[in-house]
Amino acid sequence: HVVAPNVAMGPHCDCCNHEEKISDVWASCSSPENRRCASCSLFDAVHSHPRCGGSVVLVGEKVCPIAAIGGSEGITAGSAGSFDSVWFCSASQTGSSPQMAL
Repeated sequence: HVVAPNVAMGPHCDCCNHEEKISDVWASCSSPENRRCASCSLFDAVHSHPRCGGSVVLVGEKVCPIAAIGGSEGITAGSAGSFDSVWFCSASQTGSSPQMAL
């Protein structure tokens, strides 16, 4: 049984490295070597979907920060305040209803 290579990942499957499924685990999805990887598709989507405030976009039902980070590990004590807009956008999508989970 032969599995066809994923065209988006290239013939050598450069995007198969580590659990992140990207080429360079030390770079974000904004780097040229990772942008073509399927696991960076959400990063690419933020450029073509409606904004909810200045630093957040709506991708379907997902509220996504525009900043390129490597998951929640990329949010530190120093940068956490810049992601407040994710909470405010999420709340606005539910009408700030106390019956809705964010």
